[in-house]
Amino acid sequence: MSGVDVAAGRAKAAIRLVPFRPPTKELLITTGEFLFGRHGIDGISLREIAAAAGQANSHVVQYHFKDKAGFVSAILEDRVTRVEALRAQCLQRLTPATQTPREFFRVQWLPTMAIKDGEGNHTFCRFLLQYMLQPNITQHPIAKLYAGADWSQVSVGKDQGGLTKAMRSLRQHYEHLPRATFVRRLSALSMTFLASVVQHDNARLLGKRRVSSEFELDPIIDMALGALSAPR
Repeated sequence: MSGVDVAAGRAKAAIRLVPFRPPTKELLITTGEFLFGRHGIDGISLREIAAAAGQANSHVVQYHFKDKAGFVSAILEDRVTRVEALRAQCLQRLTPATQTPREFFRVQWLPTMAIKDGEGNHTFCRFLLQYMLQPNITQHPIAKLYAGADWSQVSVGKDQGGLTKAMRSLRQHYEHLPRATFVRRLSALSMTFLASVVQHDNARLLGKRRVSSEFELDPIIDMALGALSAPR
């Protein structure tokens, strides 16, 4: 074997030893989602996020996303795009017999739970809950939809079409409720769902007994169905 071949083999071996590192923007989005979810949108700085992502440049977030508002929007839009792809698949699998309120709640909520970290924690649900607590979320059309807003007044792109369709289909089963009542209840239920997922993850992290490894969505849907069926 020549010296060149030996050197090439060593280089390949060295490459295999280097752990995979995602592109910078993807790494920042993943890190930001995690830290914003843990500490709140206002509870951590862009400099701290850059450091946690292992970046030497403390202004790397501003370089890629301009400012905190742009960074938060980028996280939200990246995750919603992924979630909507899953939601579209859920809608395609529905048949006339399965187009029930229970299934439309599944279509809304189950894909949101698909984004997790390596330990199985629902990082997007935690991030989204923190984001929904912000006073200025009405400025973002995606957030309006997740808050259960009057989607007839929301301008959405194709990336939010699945969520809109699920909400409109759910609304058809509760036309006896005034629209404002339906929207308020759906908004409260969406927050309850997110808080329940986060509470479950917290219990797992604390090692509490009798906590299942997977979040059970059906009890939350049972409660949601009862809330929408309740009298005005």
